[in-house]
Amino acid sequence: MKLCSALAVSILLSGCGSAWGTVREAAGANPSRLPLVKVWLDGQGPFVFTVDTGSNGCVLRGSVAKKLKLPVGREGTLRGGGGTLQSHRVLIHTVEVAGVRVDSVPFAMADLPADLGDGLLGNNFLQAYRVTLDFPRSQVRLDP
Repeated sequence: MKLCSALAVSILLSGCGSAWGTVREAAGANPSRLPLVKVWLDGQGPFVFTVDTGSNGCVLRGSVAKKLKLPVGREGTLRGGGGTLQSHRVLIHTVEVAGVRVDSVPFAMADLPADLGDGLLGNNFLQAYRVTLDFPRSQVRLDP
């Protein structure tokens, strides 16, 4: 049902079965050189997230979780190229990017480096789509 509703939204918005969103340049230096996109969480936003196809899951900055008044779940540890971070599990009921909406997406909540924006959009959101990053046009495309 999640994929069907995302596909329907995508077709309605774009008319061609895919959805384009604008990749936003970071204010100041962006050492990660990863694309930043606007994301709506539980109807609030936009928040600026890094598209990270190398991340297994989505990660949310703790200050954003507080703003959204999300209940905090179990504690864990995130491991990545930059080292390890303590995290807590949170559930976002709706995540919307480039006109595509996905329901019930688990996130890790952690204190992220400032250059990554408000969070990371990882493969637990992206895996249902063919993701095209068009850097010359500053766009990201999600195809079902």
